[in-house]
Amino acid sequence: MGRFMRATTLVAFLFIGVLIGSAVMHFGGPLADYLRNAYTILDPTPEAGDVDTRDVTPVVGSTSAGSKTSRYSYNQRKGMLYLGVLNPETEDGLSPPVPDESAGVRFYDPERALNGYTIYAPIFKNLPIHMVDMLGNTVHKWPLPPEIGGLPRLDGVEYPQEIVPTQTDFHLYADGRLLVLMGNGLGKLPYGYGMAMLDKHGAIIWHYMKETHHQLDVSKDGRIATLLNRLVEETVPQADQLRVPFLDEQIALLSPDGEELAVYSVMEAMLGTPWESILKFVDPDMPGGDIFHINTVKFIAEQQAGLLPAVKAGDLLLGFRNINMIAALNPESGKLVWATRGPWHMLHDPVLLDSGNLLVFDNHGDMARGGRSRILELQPATGEIVWEWPGLQGYDLYSSIGGSVERLANGNTLVSETNRGRIIEVAPNGDVVWDFEVPERTGFWGKYKMARAWHSQRVNPVDLTFLADD
Repeated sequence: MGRFMRATTLVAFLFIGVLIGSAVMHFGGPLADYLRNAYTILDPTPEAGDVDTRDVTPVVGSTSAGSKTSRYSYNQRKGMLYLGVLNPETEDGLSPPVPDESAGVRFYDPERALNGYTIYAPIFKNLPIHMVDMLGNTVHKWPLPPEIGGLPRLDGVEYPQEIVPTQTDFHLYADGRLLVLMGNGLGKLPYGYGMAMLDKHGAIIWHYMKETHHQLDVSKDGRIATLLNRLVEETVPQADQLRVPFLDEQIALLSPDGEELAVYSVMEAMLGTPWESILKFVDPDMPGGDIFHINTVKFIAEQQAGLLPAVKAGDLLLGFRNINMIAALNPESGKLVWATRGPWHMLHDPVLLDSGNLLVFDNHGDMARGGRSRILELQPATGEIVWEWPGLQGYDLYSSIGGSVERLANGNTLVSETNRGRIIEVAPNGDVVWDFEVPERTGFWGKYKMARAWHSQRVNPVDLTFLADD
């Protein structure tokens, strides 16, 4: 009888605990964020049916501010399943909630903005990539075809469930083809899924099914660069402080038709160079062994050759989030030829400007505002900050992950604030001249809504020959 009473009491306490936890989550009480993350981390990405893509009426001229491997066993075996941990992806999913009424163009100054079309990746599963005009109206969209989640793989990876890919980056061609980079939507390391070339209607032309992640770039001659990673299970003598296994980033070069030309190991690119010493700054306890977390790869253009020491046209600019480093890799030698660290923290999307300055989305480097986000332009040789935008006009810029920047032809800067789903055009004096919140919404957090915009790009309609046929 005593055992029965103890068991009944335990069940009662557990039931009461569930009720209290549910109430805390619903009404936003103490520990609500932690409980939501513990509950939802196993599937932190919404299903396509949970996403609200309602048309919105833009508000213009308002005064608003600014060998085969099982992926499932791989994640569990290597400690890549975060249970009840407030990692950046889920932590920032709750901050801030995005109201439905804010979607669309919130402010537009047609005399100061660089007028054109904006293309963006909303990240959420199975959603089209949209191109919108300055009023937020959709001009064209590229849906992901249903079969894209079941394409044959080149890396032998087997997933624990059917994949509904997410979109993280793209490259638009004048004839309407769209090169799309996709994540697997599982919310766990490694995040990549593959790359596909779509025609202007969204049909697949070719695909490259390795776990590409974060970013791609296309050179003037049509070659494609993107990011991969590999699991290292043997100790590296020059970095024996690293606990195996860990993830080594890779750079893949593809032909214009998607044929793999070369794959470079970033770890090997460091070894034997002056920047090998950066390995002593690596945190061996990074979750999932994600010691580098490269989120950027960009070709150095011809006009940018020599702007950084020893860096030539065709070299690859890389951004390392987890060691706060920007570097350049030479494809001929497969080695790093330049690297620097600066005042940023957990950066995304460094851009080499034709002036020789670096433009950076600094996710957590604004220490004066408690580690919030800011946009930096700085001279790499001296580290001098020549321009900074932390958000003005009452607008608090913050995205714990993601974020992208683009310097526009008129000197303005296009900013993607990933975890608010907000795209902002900022004038050199800091004024917001275009403010757009993507209309895609999800009820993923119950009463909260989320919006995401990973990368965005401003394009000139005159350059897009395919629009004449639409």
